[in-house]
Amino acid sequence: MYQFTSITQNQSPEVIWEKAIKHLAFLESILSIKKVTYTLVNVNADMITYTGDNRSGGKTESIQKTDFIEAVTSLNALKNFTTATAKEILKSVLYRKRGPLFAILLETGIIEKLR
Repeated sequence: MYQFTSITQNQSPEVIWEKAIKHLAFLESILSIKKVTYTLVNVNADMITYTGDNRSGGKTESIQKTDFIEAVTSLNALKNFTTATAKEILKSVLYRKRGPLFAILLETGIIEKLR
């Protein structure tokens, strides 16, 4: 089970996006909850592009800023969530990108695991 940190739960999704891309710009890869490595290909103001172990035949995938903001808004409304509960609220474009999305949110300190 995860939640937004005490700092990020009150920040706007746009501020959270900026925090994420600034942090990720200095990394080569991130690790998912299930220990899948996502290699960061490009991080810019509009999207985060990555490749993942055994995902899409090694092709690059992206999370667009608008989709990220929508996901952050929806997840923050839940207070506590998992990748399973996120299935119900994420639109189809992000539904199958829950692993990379959660990896980004955890790596950047936007969400934290509940103890």
